[in-house]
Amino acid sequence: MAIYKGQTKVANLYKGDTKIEKVYKGTTLLYSSSRLPSAYQEVEYLESSGTQYIDSGVAPNQDTKVQVRMQKSSTQGSYPKLFGSEIAYLDKSLKVDIRPVYEIAYGTFASSTGISCLENTIYDITFEHNLFTSNNESFSFSTTANVDSGYNIYIFACNRSGNPLEYSRVKLFNFQIYDNNVLVRNFVPCYRKADNVAGLYDMINDVFYTNAGTGTFVVGGNV
Repeated sequence: MAIYKGQTKVANLYKGDTKIEKVYKGTTLLYSSSRLPSAYQEVEYLESSGTQYIDSGVAPNQDTKVQVRMQKSSTQGSYPKLFGSEIAYLDKSLKVDIRPVYEIAYGTFASSTGISCLENTIYDITFEHNLFTSNNESFSFSTTANVDSGYNIYIFACNRSGNPLEYSRVKLFNFQIYDNNVLVRNFVPCYRKADNVAGLYDMINDVFYTNAGTGTFVVGGNV
């Protein structure tokens, strides 16, 4: 629930120095300080164990930018993908591999970035066009390759022609997708209060995305 002043959404309400969490009229909730609808509980992170993935609903193109905050778990399978989309191996690919160093693919281009991806370290990642950045380290490359695969970006795995492959084990704190600098997905880790099902809530389209794989996600503490 939100309160607006004209067309501007009010982010927070205070009584003196005390933040107001909820406002009711009788039993009707008029305002909540949570970013999410009252049916969902935001959590610190969503953690995969190597069998879960989420279909973002967005197929990449030349103007796609992905931003992620994540922490790699202590063990991984072979070629673990933080996210990915491609028709076939290195065919219109957009993917990030989180081995001891990041390896990326863009179109038909693939390379080790030389940037470390260590266990139990939080990283802020941006991948846009020919530039990959993790925290304060960057890797750039020259390419005119096409990444318009037509297949949605999978999170925690790579989508190869509709098949999830090369799952990763990751704590995901947020995940954002831009199209031509317009934010089209703003994923927030959470669980649905009615049944405790965990997933990612998209703040842009007000849609809750759940596990498309097997097993269940682990969630961090309530926010």
